[in-house]
Amino acid sequence: MLEDLRGWVTQLIDRYTLDLRTIPPCWDRHNAIVEALAALRDCERGCYDLDATPSSGIDWLRALSDVTAYLREQTARTGCAATEHRRDR
Repeated sequence: MLEDLRGWVTQLIDRYTLDLRTIPPCWDRHNAIVEALAALRDCERGCYDLDATPSSGIDWLRALSDVTAYLREQTARTGCAATEHRRDR
């Protein structure tokens, strides 16, 4: 599961030019961040499924906004930086 998520997260970072304050390099070592990213990936998949409603694209953008705000909070809480990982408290 984590390998699939890593590829998706890499694409997400590139598509939306997310910085280290949103998703730190050590994101996969923080359970809260992993869970949020997995939920966001699943949301995207559902929003762009063949059976999705016409408003699903907007639902995706709302979810992306909500989850990136949550990720920024979690990343600030960890205190991790580009070259430094800190364990969860």
